[in-house]
Amino acid sequence: MSGVEYRMPTPLNLDNLDEIYPQWKRFQASFNIFLLAAGLNKVTETRKAAIFLNCIGRSAQDLYFNTLKNPDKEKLEDIVEIFENYFKPKNNEIINTFHFNQRKQQDGENFDAFYSDLRKIAQNCNFESFFERMLRDRIIHGIQDRHVQQKLLEKKELTLEQTVDICRTSELSKEHVKIITEQQTSLHDVDAVQAKQPAFQHNITKAKYVAVAETSVDEDGEIKVAFLRCQRNSAKMFKLEQNDVAYVPCEQVIKILPTPKLQKIGSRGFYCFDENMDIFEK
Repeated sequence: MSGVEYRMPTPLNLDNLDEIYPQWKRFQASFNIFLLAAGLNKVTETRKAAIFLNCIGRSAQDLYFNTLKNPDKEKLEDIVEIFENYFKPKNNEIINTFHFNQRKQQDGENFDAFYSDLRKIAQNCNFESFFERMLRDRIIHGIQDRHVQQKLLEKKELTLEQTVDICRTSELSKEHVKIITEQQTSLHDVDAVQAKQPAFQHNITKAKYVAVAETSVDEDGEIKVAFLRCQRNSAKMFKLEQNDVAYVPCEQVIKILPTPKLQKIGSRGFYCFDENMDIFEK
């Protein structure tokens, strides 16, 4: 199609070099389209380079000829590489490290989001062999939960993996506490809970028991309980063992049971449930 004119790419404006890179990438794409559309993609490399410099604009030409030109690299691909290296934003290690050291977990931010962003920033800080150590220390310094922070500081040896596991486990535990506490208004001395404990014999995989909660969930995610013992081989009637108490991690609580009825037999009192309790006698 003779006589057709093809639009040349818009020349670069170098007034603001801090924001030049996106403009440079658009120019590259436009120039490649122009070469192909105008049928200039098969001309010699020397001519392509000349067309490129003609299109790029006066300011960029001055920059190239006065500062960037390399006599040994005059092909189009060489000139493009020279401009790419010049315009591409440089990684500022000092600024990135500053942002890394300022990063703290925000209100409402879950641990994984905090950790993921911290890793992303750290990748541009050139920590090299100290990468995991710096991440570990920043987590300890920046985590919002002061109880978890103190727990981490008490460790004499602590890897990044261990640090992350402790933080995640604590967060999951707090979520569990939230779920449990939402199931009831408050725990008091007539509320019963069903819980499980780690196996203490090789042939026991689950040890379920029933207990009376003596406190609400504390800041460590634990509940003080007094254990109930089966009476008359019944899984409905229990006697309170007032001296047999323990602090139970909230994650071991299976559910909040219906409030038991207090039954008097002589001078003794028993807690009675309407249904059999699924337990292993403690």
